[in-house]
Amino acid sequence: MAIRKDKTSVLMKVGIVLLALTFVVALIPSVFGALGSNKVPSPTQTQSGSDAAAAQYGPQVNSLLSQLKTNPKDYQTLVSLGNAYFEWALQVSKSPSGQSGADQPIWQAASDAYRRALAIKPGDPSVTTDGATATFYSGDVKGAIAMVEPIMKKDKTFTNAWANAAIYYEADGRPALAKQVLQEFLKNNPKSPDAAKIQQQLASVKSTATTGTATTTGTTTP
Repeated sequence: MAIRKDKTSVLMKVGIVLLALTFVVALIPSVFGALGSNKVPSPTQTQSGSDAAAAQYGPQVNSLLSQLKTNPKDYQTLVSLGNAYFEWALQVSKSPSGQSGADQPIWQAASDAYRRALAIKPGDPSVTTDGATATFYSGDVKGAIAMVEPIMKKDKTFTNAWANAAIYYEADGRPALAKQVLQEFLKNNPKSPDAAKIQQQLASVKSTATTGTATTTGTTTP
């Protein structure tokens, strides 16, 4: 599920909540290799989990890749490419091929694109949170935690970072910390419009800690 960003989106394989997705537009690629620090894989180098999605998003991705050849350090183009990989990976994750992990390399490509953008212009909370989400989906839980924690320290009101951090901690086997993070958010933001959703997520984490069983949080999964 994708929502406009300032624009937010909510998802997480473990069980998803709100997460900031500052999409300018939904343009997403089909890529099966992570972006290198100095180059971006082209759709022709990838295998698509969904041919229809590849046909839909491929031209848009090719355009972004072409722009990066001219200016590989263009911040907005890299962010748009990350958004594109993000949307494409999300679509694959919802398809049958997503059950076999076909979406993971695409999440990795999104993560790398966001990281490249942030290396040029660090600090944007939405881009960083999106990058953490893509990193999480790619299978790097600790990497996602490392990305989102600075955002939490900087902004105690940024719901998506706090909600997603709780998911990451729970996935990392630290439900007590996940619970603590959500409680702290509610303490700092008692009148937040997202308070009810955070309370619901907190109840799920409490259940996990009590029963010792893994549960999902949030309302949407890819």
